[in-house]
Amino acid sequence: MNAKCRVVIAEDHHLLRRGLSSMLSGLGQYEVVGEAKDGREACRCAASLSPDLILMDLAMPGMNGIDAIATIKRRSPLIRIV
Repeated sequence: MNAKCRVVIAEDHHLLRRGLSSMLSGLGQYEVVGEAKDGREACRCAASLSPDLILMDLAMPGMNGIDAIATIKRRSPLIRIV
C-alpha cells in the first residue's frame, strides 16, 4: 500500500480552505495534515508538519504566498508547492 501524500492548505478564505480540505480528504491518496490562513502560518506548518505538498494562495494578508514560498523553499527545498 502506498503512503498518502501529506498536504497543507494555505488559503486566507475559510470556506475555500475547508472546501479544499474536504475534497482532498475524500480522495484516498491525500491526507490534509494542516491548514494556514496566511504566509507566516504556512511557514510554521511547513517546518513543524513536513508535508509533501502545500497548496498555496498567493494573495494573503500579512506575509503573502510568494514570500512564504521563498522562505519555505530555502528551509525545505523538497516540499512541493502549488
